[in-house]
This record gives sequence, C-alpha cells and structure tokens, in this order.
Amino acid sequence: MDDSYKVFQTKSEFQVIHPGHFQGIGEYEDAFPSVPLLAAYKTGDEKALVAYWLPWNPQENVLELATVSLKIENLTFEEPVLVDFLTGNVYKTDGFRVENGSSIFQGLPLADYPFAIVSKKQIRFIGKP
Repeated sequence: MDDSYKVFQTKSEFQVIHPGHFQGIGEYEDAFPSVPLLAAYKTGDEKALVAYWLPWNPQENVLELATVSLKIENLTFEEPVLVDFLTGNVYKTDGFRVENGSSIFQGLPLADYPFAIVSKKQIRFIGKP
C-alpha cells in the first residue's frame, strides 16, 4: 500500500458465522469490543483495498479464528485475494460475489489483527531465491 490509496467512505455489514476463540462477538452480544472494524481505500484508477479486524485485546495464541460474512457497499474487486498481515500469506477468497455494486464475501477469517482484501493483480508476488 502506498500513498496513491486514499480513504474511501463506505458502509459495511459483518455477520459472525462462528466466534472461534473470541466468545462474545456478534450482533446480539453486548461484550466489549464486539464489533469488527473495516477501513476502505481506493486509488484514482479505482483500485481498492479493504482492511478489517476485531478490536480485541491481542492474544498470544489464537486457538481458533472467528468466521464472518462481509458486505461492502459501492466497492468491487476483480479476482479478490485475502492477505494475512501477520503471516504475509495470500489466499483465494472463496464465496465472493458482486451484487448491486456491492462486494459480498462468505467465510472470511477474523482475528485481533488485520486482514486485507485486494485484487490479485495488486499483489506483487516474490518467488523463492
């Protein structure tokens, strides 16, 4: 991510499918903090990057990540991938679709550190030496 990305105001909806190690999260829970956060960015040529995370006390070991579905309004991706900021690993995003100009993702992992969603061609892959 460089300075060509600017904050993009959008609405998002998370639905907790499985809380994993983070008991007390979800739309009907009143534990603090219980709501995942999202930050969206776009470039002038419409490349998008979204970061999301759970504002939770950092865990030394997360035994089981939470699983969520996510809808992001007015933002679409071409061949999106998921970037794990802790490990640097990049994954396919199964369960992705575009509906009425919104991106919808099913079965995303959620942790107390950020993940990012970007289009695959925005990632510069580095091979082994």
